Amino acid sequence: MSVRHWLDIDRERLFRLVLLGIVVVAIAWASVNLLDSPRPWFDEALYLQSARMLAEQGKYALPIAPHETVPLSFITVGFPLLLPIAFVFRIFGTSFFAARVVMLGFLGVCIALAALWSRRRYGRWAGVWTALLFATFSPLYGNGKNVLGEVPGLVFTFAASIALLHIERGKRGAKIFGVFGFLLGLAAVTKPAFLPLLPAATLAAWIGYRRGIKPLAKEWLAFAAAFLLVFGHWILSQFGGAFSGVLGHYANPYGLANVADIIWKNLVGFFQDPTPLHFLGALLFVCFAFWKRGFKRLGLSELFLLVFIFLTWIAYFRTLGWYRYFFLAHVIALAMLPGAVLYLVRRFLGWKSKLVFAVLPLFLLANAYALYKDPFPLYGTDWRALETYVQTLPDDEPVLFANVPEGLFFYRGSNATQYLKVTEALTIHGVGLETLQNATSSRMIVSEGLSDFVPASMYVFEKRFGSVFVWKRRQAVLN
Repeated sequence: MSVRHWLDIDRERLFRLVLLGIVVVAIAWASVNLLDSPRPWFDEALYLQSARMLAEQGKYALPIAPHETVPLSFITVGFPLLLPIAFVFRIFGTSFFAARVVMLGFLGVCIALAALWSRRRYGRWAGVWTALLFATFSPLYGNGKNVLGEVPGLVFTFAASIALLHIERGKRGAKIFGVFGFLLGLAAVTKPAFLPLLPAATLAAWIGYRRGIKPLAKEWLAFAAAFLLVFGHWILSQFGGAFSGVLGHYANPYGLANVADIIWKNLVGFFQDPTPLHFLGALLFVCFAFWKRGFKRLGLSELFLLVFIFLTWIAYFRTLGWYRYFFLAHVIALAMLPGAVLYLVRRFLGWKSKLVFAVLPLFLLANAYALYKDPFPLYGTDWRALETYVQTLPDDEPVLFANVPEGLFFYRGSNATQYLKVTEALTIHGVGLETLQNATSSRMIVSEGLSDFVPASMYVFEKRFGSVFVWKRRQAVLN
């Protein structure tokens, strides 16, 4: 019996089997050099420290000195990422490996949910193509293996989009609205970069109301209660109830003084490099297909995601210009691309149809080529020697970690102080430690990028691990 004569349930089983195979292969590939590519770095280490503090002491805080912590108001991930990692730390022990395994889980679920949304909105072939494009997309591994908020936030975003798709197709009741509110809340608070989901959801709700989707009072109440439960917990746990600085941080996360110059530089650079051009190509096909279909046939979940894409893209221009700042828009555009292309294939005839369909293999080849050229981005093993070294330090050895949060995460002693230059405008340190010049009580200074500030009259260089330097207090000073 040919595939065309299969029952629908058989085709669905085949789709799910193919999707499972793609997810398994993606996770297997991500497991290669799991800890070394990308190597641990500044932001990730801050989140790891926060998760360990949550697992060991049940507090949303960051350690900066013995018996001294600071709140997480400057940390750009929320409890939807920290809680799962803390839970794994509590059960299996605190380790870098355990945290990265959690991220493998998020990565696999992200691919699966994106494909399921695409399948339910556009059909099985679109779902398979979405999974293939995700599984070959190199930045998904670069950002997804790191303990960062992007991929977990995408997981909740696609899950919320599926719930919204159910609502727009007629499913009603307090349960589905509560689920949507809960998932939308989790996505929005995973990282401030997801806050544009809120105006996107508001616009989708207004359009839906105009189209006749008018929730009952109990449905609105279920949505609001679930959303506020999540959002309120985030405000209380991370900001102590004071939300005033969050939007300011989102508007200018690096405290840049010359925002206008940065915006112009990013605008010019956006049309010169392969990665942003790849994103623009995908977005162009998506928007062209929506234009051909007409606004009235645009689904609420599509509108929800498309508005988020454009808001994220606009927000990118006021950052330092790293591509991971439009990564979220890029990934969602790829999720929508197969549905757009397959619609255009059905819309055109003859050679035009074949030419349009060729877009998907071309994007797949481009993804595969980029993955082949740089299979293990940000690869590095120097952190392993650093981990071994700091774990051999005596428990009572006073150590100062200056801009090396991964060093403090690996450290197993109880006498460490931390000095963090988060941005040009924000420095985090313990009481009494305004600069490294005041670090005279530390026997060791483990420093990255701040070596010029280490008082040479008191400390002598001892070891180097890549860009991390270790300084030891001079014997004369000790005596």
